[in-house]
Amino acid sequence: MTQVEHKGSLGRTRAMSRLKGAFDLHIHSGADWVARLLSDEEAVLEARAAGMSGILLKSHSRHTLEACRRMQRKCGGTCRAFAGLVLNSMELVADVEGVTRLIQNGVNVVYMPTTMAANDANPLHRERARVSITQNGGLVDSLREILKAAAKHNCAVATGHCGRYERSVLLSACARAGVKTVLVTHPEYHVTEMTLDEQCRMAERFPNVLFERTLYSVSYTHLTLPTKRIV
Repeated sequence: MTQVEHKGSLGRTRAMSRLKGAFDLHIHSGADWVARLLSDEEAVLEARAAGMSGILLKSHSRHTLEACRRMQRKCGGTCRAFAGLVLNSMELVADVEGVTRLIQNGVNVVYMPTTMAANDANPLHRERARVSITQNGGLVDSLREILKAAAKHNCAVATGHCGRYERSVLLSACARAGVKTVLVTHPEYHVTEMTLDEQCRMAERFPNVLFERTLYSVSYTHLTLPTKRIV
């Protein structure tokens, strides 16, 4: 082994050791609207091999509840698979009964629209209708019912790719509904961008908010984010 290969091997070993016991709440696995590097099964098996405690499987195009159940049976609880549901169509937003049933059956996080959000101008999805979660100055009625179900069954709610106004309306509605955990989805990402001061003010106003950091968003943001101030 050359010196360069030896250093590379040491680096990989150190990186893998830091994953032991970790949870990753933002894994995009296939199938999805775009090609992904890993399938659901491959993602969970790689996480287990790295000694991780769990990952959340997220897809823009489908819920991952069945995939998570399948992987839980296969892994025997050594690496937990958490299920996500993204409300990427108005049909899903309006389907209170169907979404509530998925929450009751074990979906761990319900995401507001992502690639189909009114705030996201993703050119890959030009032909699909955009999804707005607000109407007449407030949250759409069906989502209020979905938030109640999330609160009742301890399901987290994530902001997806909502913009500032929709995000503010959503967080206020979550507080009223009693939602226990709200994930602010990658606030450094250019579509959902929040300044650090905005994040600090939000954390003060909504103590049950968690900010989801993704390596991609933090690495490529133009914002100045001193690590010691990130909550």
